[in-house]
Amino acid sequence: MGLERDTIVAIATPAGRGAVGIIRLSGDQAVAIATRHLVWRGASPAARQLGRARFVDGAGEVVDELLAVRFPGPASYTGESVVELHGHGNPLLMERIVAELVRSGARLARPGEFTERAFLNGKVDLTQAEAVGALIAARSEGAARLARRLLAGELGAGLAALREAIVAVEAEVEAAIDFPEEEIDPAGGARLAARLAPVEAEVARLLAGHAAARHRIDGVRVVLVGAVNAGKSSLFNRLLEEERAIVTPEAGTTRDYLEGRVEWAGVEVRLVDTAGMREATGAAERAGIERSRGEAEGADLLLHVVDATGGPRAVSLPERPTLVVWNKVDLGAPPPPAEVGEAVACSARTGAGVASVRAWIVSRAQAAAADESVACLPRHRLGLEAVARGLRAARQGLIQGLSPELIAFELRAAQEALGELIGERPPEAVLEQIFSRFCIGK
Repeated sequence: MGLERDTIVAIATPAGRGAVGIIRLSGDQAVAIATRHLVWRGASPAARQLGRARFVDGAGEVVDELLAVRFPGPASYTGESVVELHGHGNPLLMERIVAELVRSGARLARPGEFTERAFLNGKVDLTQAEAVGALIAARSEGAARLARRLLAGELGAGLAALREAIVAVEAEVEAAIDFPEEEIDPAGGARLAARLAPVEAEVARLLAGHAAARHRIDGVRVVLVGAVNAGKSSLFNRLLEEERAIVTPEAGTTRDYLEGRVEWAGVEVRLVDTAGMREATGAAERAGIERSRGEAEGADLLLHVVDATGGPRAVSLPERPTLVVWNKVDLGAPPPPAEVGEAVACSARTGAGVASVRAWIVSRAQAAAADESVACLPRHRLGLEAVARGLRAARQGLIQGLSPELIAFELRAAQEALGELIGERPPEAVLEQIFSRFCIGK
């Protein structure tokens, strides 16, 4: 993908009305285009200093009173000349300003094009560019912390170090190809394989922590399951602290699953209320129960809600970390017996024990997060799996005494996968997929 030299413009603040709205231009003509419309109140400010100005249209009519600042390239976000206009957050005013700037020679930016230019100009690697989108999309403090680590270059720097280690091993393998007298004997193969072992271990660590990192980004999926009339919807509402699910004395009220999101102690939790499990009496209920089973299969954690007063309890559950919520203890039910496993006595109606349910979810989520890696996006997992395959094949080849050509091929494949992760010669389709998910103006 080549770097376009035209000047782009977009609104950089979220849609809607606000106290301040920011419009950003980037490109060789950013300063010249903006200057045509700015009437400064006083002297033109120095670079990186805000100055007061009126923004006027082509006929000289004042559109807005604003602050403007310029960032000369390459010391800017995109690596190009950048101008930001900080005006009033009225969408009508901002759209009119953008239209005037387009008439003066700028064009509307594509989604993510400012960050794309930062990447193409070498201001950030591809993992850092992805982090911008992840940071904007973060819905919990934990997800924001992980995105900040990615933005700081932690993953990119680590991957670059791994690649250097692979290059050093490949150099010795290539020497055996170019100079047959430098052939790899069994002792030499074992020595080179040992040098690859810590690289392979680090890739394995990053892959092992990917699932926990995805939970941090997407939220921990907690599914409420149990027999009909156990109080799942009442507990769902109590945990959300809002009336999302319909609750009635009639058994089987919930026919489809409901989902809600909450944040507890920096952990985003996706709560899912499901239909009660029993022998279905109709097509709609049967479909709801099948969906309940599917949701349980996709859960990170399960809350098995049981009617402690003696209602039906036996349901088939997948192997997942599960807390038995011994519900309706306000009706005089006995405490949960030891054989039910990990359990909390609870009353969804009064709120008794609900804090313990919440604490169990948070503790489980935080324990899993302790193993998270900064390789938190799906692209990272796919790339690291390719690296792992190349390293494994190369190390086995060294131990088995295979030809240096085959070993070098696998080492180059691992290097290319790492380079693609960092953003060296990535396929154009990969860049389009990454940046198209960004908001316009970022």
